Amino acid sequence: MDGSSRQSSHIEQVEAALDGIQRAREQVMAQPPSAEHSQQLAVLADAEASWWEALSEHSRVRVHWRAALTAREHAQHIARSWRRCAVLQRASEPVPQPASIGAAA
Repeated sequence: MDGSSRQSSHIEQVEAALDGIQRAREQVMAQPPSAEHSQQLAVLADAEASWWEALSEHSRVRVHWRAALTAREHAQHIARSWRRCAVLQRASEPVPQPASIGAAA
């Protein structure tokens, strides 16, 4: 396999992975907001950042390399934002109180 074929194959792999992440993100976004929902979005953004990094490592054209790094940085920023959101959502969730002994059910 020559260099351009390997690069094309790698790009197709990245495209397929990013498409899968987008589909997963759409499914998560259809769920009601919660700390778990935000955490799932953070994990997906981290996965996206990893794929952009992989693309940057295989880019031979400077503009492609730079665009992939910028996309990676954006995905990392989004992951941090979703994690902060999850922390805030967990902090605002009511803590269930244990039932009193002998209390009527």
